[in-house]
Amino acid sequence: MDDHPPFSEPSRVRIRGGERRVASAVRLRRPSVPVAEMEDYTTSDWDASSFGLFGEGADPAACPECGRTGFFGPRFVEPDVKCRSCRFCGFWQRTDSVPERHLPTSHDCADWPKISRAAYVWWVAPTIDFYECPFCNARVDVPLSIVPAPIEDIDHPWWKVPQQKPQQVYQRLWNNWTFSAGRTIL
Repeated sequence: MDDHPPFSEPSRVRIRGGERRVASAVRLRRPSVPVAEMEDYTTSDWDASSFGLFGEGADPAACPECGRTGFFGPRFVEPDVKCRSCRFCGFWQRTDSVPERHLPTSHDCADWPKISRAAYVWWVAPTIDFYECPFCNARVDVPLSIVPAPIEDIDHPWWKVPQQKPQQVYQRLWNNWTFSAGRTIL
C-alpha cells in the first residue's frame, strides 16, 4: 500500500480563478521518508524542536515529506494540541499520531492575506467540511475553496523561497509581510 497519495500528474488544471500548471513528479521530492519508516513524533520531540527553533535560534528542519525548509516546523494549534506541519506540501502530524496530508484552501475575502505574492494557504484536515474565516468570520466551504498546494503548482511564488538557509534568512523573509511578521516559519 502506498503511504502517500499521488499528487496531480503534470498538466494544466482548472482551479477557482483560472488554470494553473502543476508540478511534475520529477520535480517533487516525494516521499523523502515513507510514513511506514517515519520515526514516532512525541511530545518530547515537539518540545525539543520548538525550544531549539524559537528559544535557541536553531536552523529550521526540512519537512520529512517534501524536503523544503522555511515552511515546516512545530505548531501549537489548540489547547494541548502540539503538531508539526509544512505549509508547502500539507504534511501534518500531531504528537503521538501518524502523519496525514491536509488540504490547501484559500478564501477570497478582502482581508485574506498574501504572502510572497501568493494568497495565504489555510491547511485543513481532510475530514473538515467548513471553517470560519479568521479574517472576515464568514463560513468557508472546504470543497469550494481548495486550491493547488504550493508543491503542486510549479508557478507558485513560494518555489522561489531560498532553501537550506539559516533561521535568520527565514525570519527576514517572513517579517516582510504583516500577516507573518514575527514568525520564524510560516
